[in-house]
Amino acid sequence: MGEFGLWRICNLRNEAIANPVQRTALALSYIEGSNVDDWVAQQSDKVGHKVYSDPNVQLPVPPIYADADERIWNEFVGNSKERLRKRPQQNGLTPSSRS
Repeated sequence: MGEFGLWRICNLRNEAIANPVQRTALALSYIEGSNVDDWVAQQSDKVGHKVYSDPNVQLPVPPIYADADERIWNEFVGNSKERLRKRPQQNGLTPSSRS
């Protein structure tokens, strides 16, 4: 997350960086590629379920984190590193062409 890490440092006071849910969503929005599209959607769903609950289950599951809980970001970073470690040749984590 080198380039994103630098961007994060430059924008620490920006709400999209200060809030772990928004930071995670922003980082996910920059990950593209056919090898990771499903993973990105899965990570997005995980964050939503942890913070806003899961409406797709028969017995509603309450949220487990507040949106300001840094564990959301830490778990996302851990999941990202795990994916890269497991699939070094097929990781497909390609920064988008956004500038």
